[in-house]
Amino acid sequence: MKAGILVISNDKTVFDFIKPQLVLLRANDVIYECNYSEASEVIEKTLPQLVILHCGYDLHGFAQLLNSVKVPVIALFDNIEAENIITAYENNVSDFITKNSSPEEILARVMFALKNKGIKENFSNITGLLKQHDIMTKHGFYTNPIKVFQYYIDKISFGTLLLISSKQDLEAIISRSLRSSDVKAVGVGHSYYIFMPYTDI
Repeated sequence: MKAGILVISNDKTVFDFIKPQLVLLRANDVIYECNYSEASEVIEKTLPQLVILHCGYDLHGFAQLLNSVKVPVIALFDNIEAENIITAYENNVSDFITKNSSPEEILARVMFALKNKGIKENFSNITGLLKQHDIMTKHGFYTNPIKVFQYYIDKISFGTLLLISSKQDLEAIISRSLRSSDVKAVGVGHSYYIFMPYTDI
């Protein structure tokens, strides 16, 4: 089976829109298509390197699919709507495009996602190992803030270190609110340490 990109949408016109945008991909790439209900079966069969997931009227189904897909996903929106974009990023989308994006932008974002797939897989393997050895929690918080933050503070000349103390577990909430470059750790009880590189107070 050739490496490929899977376009998932319940709107047939989306396939006609996206295919001409990807004409400059590598010669051995294949573009597959399916609707939401077929997605799991088609992903298992085709093993795509990248998924382009169209967010139409079914925002709940869109979020569910985002959570279930294990390869990079580029969200395709009909237009910019805050609720759709927030839902996409809360469910770990890799990037997004709209029907108003230029062909050059669409191709560039697709190529970037394909290029970085190997890097993300390697990172995922490392974080899996850290979680297995209790060095990191399931939400990606380091479990030894003193050692972790000393390393980052030594390496990065400017940033902000935050301490959040609570009576309840805030890991999931805090994790969804941070950037990928932010470093997070959990201390005794429900105390959370956040280092935001190159960010002022």
